[in-house]
Amino acid sequence: MDPIRFLRAGLARISHRFTAAGADLAGRPALRSARVLDVLSSTPARPDSRAPCPARHLHALASRIGEICGLGARNAPATVCATLLAISPAVLGQSQGTSSSPSEAAEDTPGQGQALRVEAIGVTAARPGGTAADLTRATTVVDRETIEQQSAISRDIGDILGKTVPGFGISTEGSTNFTQNLRGRNFLVLVDGVPISTPLRDSARDLKIIDPSAIERIEVIRGGTAAFGFGATGGLVNYITRDPGREALSSFAEAGMRFSTEHPDGSLQGHASLGVSGQRGGVDFILNGSFAQRNGFFDADGDRIPPDPLGGQGGLADSDERNVLGKLGYDFDQGRQRLEVMVNSYDIEQDTDFVTSAGDFGEREKATAVPGEPLGNQGRTENELVNLTYTNRDIGGSSVDLQGYYQDYLATFPIDPDFLAGSTNEAEKTGARLTIDTPVLGDPAGPRVQWGVDYLNSETNEIIVGDNPFGTASVPFVEQDAVAGFAQLELPVGSIGTITSGVRHEEIQLDVPTFSGPGGTVQGGELDYSETLFNARGVAFITENIDLFGGFSQGFTVTEAIGELQSAASAWAGGGGSAEDLDPEAQKVDHYELGLRGSWDRIEGSLVGFYSESDLGTTFEGFAQPVREPEEIFGVELSLEAELNPQWSAGGTVTWADSNTDADGDGDLDEELPTRRVPPVKITGFAEYSPYGWWRNRLQLLYSGDREPDGATNFAGTPDEVDSFVIFDYHAGFDIGPGELQLGVENLLNEDYFPVAAQSFGTDSAFAQGQGRTVSLSYRAEW
Repeated sequence: MDPIRFLRAGLARISHRFTAAGADLAGRPALRSARVLDVLSSTPARPDSRAPCPARHLHALASRIGEICGLGARNAPATVCATLLAISPAVLGQSQGTSSSPSEAAEDTPGQGQALRVEAIGVTAARPGGTAADLTRATTVVDRETIEQQSAISRDIGDILGKTVPGFGISTEGSTNFTQNLRGRNFLVLVDGVPISTPLRDSARDLKIIDPSAIERIEVIRGGTAAFGFGATGGLVNYITRDPGREALSSFAEAGMRFSTEHPDGSLQGHASLGVSGQRGGVDFILNGSFAQRNGFFDADGDRIPPDPLGGQGGLADSDERNVLGKLGYDFDQGRQRLEVMVNSYDIEQDTDFVTSAGDFGEREKATAVPGEPLGNQGRTENELVNLTYTNRDIGGSSVDLQGYYQDYLATFPIDPDFLAGSTNEAEKTGARLTIDTPVLGDPAGPRVQWGVDYLNSETNEIIVGDNPFGTASVPFVEQDAVAGFAQLELPVGSIGTITSGVRHEEIQLDVPTFSGPGGTVQGGELDYSETLFNARGVAFITENIDLFGGFSQGFTVTEAIGELQSAASAWAGGGGSAEDLDPEAQKVDHYELGLRGSWDRIEGSLVGFYSESDLGTTFEGFAQPVREPEEIFGVELSLEAELNPQWSAGGTVTWADSNTDADGDGDLDEELPTRRVPPVKITGFAEYSPYGWWRNRLQLLYSGDREPDGATNFAGTPDEVDSFVIFDYHAGFDIGPGELQLGVENLLNEDYFPVAAQSFGTDSAFAQGQGRTVSLSYRAEW
């Protein structure tokens, strides 16, 4: 193989991945993680802290290399910077376990033992490897450094995303993510590209199906995509599991504790994580295990919060949680082909001796916990996932990825004290996904098409338990067979931008059995759905520092089709009928987005406007009663981050959204959606200060505004009114010995507040306060 030709092809394949100076919003975390910022900075390296952006130095160096390779003035700096990041450990013979001795270095040379692995850095949920298409839309990547930092404050992934991702709802502070959405719409959760969300009955437990210690990064993509579907109406949340790295053998261990300052007795929690990874020759592996044991949660007054704080949705207090991740990979054919198997097992189960003492929502009196025996089953979530992946980087000039996966899922909901009913959801999935990435003209730097096929078979049920006075019907296992074909074209437009356009066609068949409920009998049958979805997006490089991006995309889901059949057998609607005659419609959502993104030496930010509409939006009333109406949701997201000097940095985000719907059926969109669908304004902010290389500090705030949507009511049927609150958190990290000691304080000022979800529900049993000041201490060591 010609080494120059090999390098040039590698450069071209990852072109457009970063902006011209290597300082794009998505690129800076990658630069930090690869230690390029530390190496090129004029100040001494400080682990896990910010350093001045070396954009100008990188630009001059990369431009010259790019001219030699013939990459062009616009593509050269971004391409070369990304490639240097990917191959620097092998080239420099240092960091990440790369040998420096001549004999060992020879073993790492392509074609002489272990192949040189050029790692792709990008948003994999957009497509494998990520490219310029990543820049045509608003995406957020929560990297490993941020996950570790935020986990020291709260290990709830819902908390982490709510405090770091613009447009993402605030945590419910329970085991559910019901009401926590993305730009007012449901999102599809994936693990390494495998869809985890239940496609037929949304259990809203998607976010909490893996421990943070097993996650390398979290990718959040707004709107629909051609590459992913089967329920992605609002966007994607893709958990990328931990990477084995390049060390021959490495390990980490972490242990920590957490307690309420207002009630230390009974609030003590503990967690521990242990991992080992390595590689030799073409084989790599990782094994990661974690365990957490939680006791009670307490509010700012020192009162115990109900273990089921949202009434029937389940909670995190008094629970045991475990997660085991295993991955085994094999690179062969000089690194052109790879096989990998991933297994993740997650289980969280409540075992509490407390029950809810209802408050009074109308009088703003909070619900509390009192000793007692819970009714029926307690909350539990189990998720078993197996994923097998084959990759071939060159089949006739195309890159091919083939996935096969299996998921077994269980969600148990405790009995709601207000509705006197609970439920159990079970789902079993098998699926396969073929993705082919082809240069259209055989030129790796030119137009490309990503195309492929998705297949999904799933069986899902919902069993209602309890007195069930509202007469909600149980639904036996419904089988779904779904297949989709997709194609996405990426077209570079010289040096001025990139255009991407795609199409996805889904064919879905539901096999519904006959079932009966308090309202009647639904005769089984087959339901067929066929839908073609389109997207078109682009990015224009206005200047070297500013990009204009925007586009249109569509999402599609049959999730609430089963909800309509359940309603027909339930007491509140009743009447029964046949599945084929009822013929519930699927939901289709149109998304529009327009934004500006800027990045300078020490400042970066973005401003994005969004709008989405659907003729069949779904809002739940009462106990699992879907109401489907035309609706539109629109809003603005603003983010800004600045490096003030080598010790100080600051930033923040603002998210505002509003809506219109036809709640009275008069054909006019003149009412607003309730707060459990569209959250209040959200503002986040932070200031970081590192006086020394071994000491880091971060103060952050979360503000949630008030909201009184016109014409909207809560679950109790009273006006939907939500009050504002502000929460401060503090984090400190200290390099001690072989690891880092972390201190986290959540709700630093011990604010007395009610979470948005508790206020938007409006029921007496779900009106529980948020947690008061809580302190976490942990120590992590790597070797």
